[in-house]
Amino acid sequence: MARLGAVTALLAALVGAMVLAGCTSVTDVKVGDCFDGGAEGQQVIAVTPVDCAKPHEKEAFSVFDYQGAGDAYPGQVALDAAAEERCRRDFQAYVGIDYDSSKLGILYFTPSEESWKAGDHEITCAITAEDAAQKLTGSKRGTRE
Repeated sequence: MARLGAVTALLAALVGAMVLAGCTSVTDVKVGDCFDGGAEGQQVIAVTPVDCAKPHEKEAFSVFDYQGAGDAYPGQVALDAAAEERCRRDFQAYVGIDYDSSKLGILYFTPSEESWKAGDHEITCAITAEDAAQKLTGSKRGTRE
């Protein structure tokens, strides 16, 4: 059974400092990027990019802006609901098999209230191994795993 989890993304004023450690802002992750960092239930500012051919924890497969809240923070429940619905749908288009039939997991990154106020309305969906202790190797795009 695949697993689905959430991470809250923080947008920090000190985003430039993370580049020194070889990290990138979670808001800079694009579809197809592979990376390490950000465990379920954490608040995260940065992740570490990894070549998809090498062992990695996550692969972004959908990145979209939350719609409908205007400037007001919609709350974590609304963000989670939007992320779960869209991530499940976009998973099939990216991997080639529906999420419930897959051996892979999903972890999504949503904006915190603080990052929302700073203009971050982005939700990022990422593939993970079903067992969080395992790593992925190679892109999962079109693999039907």
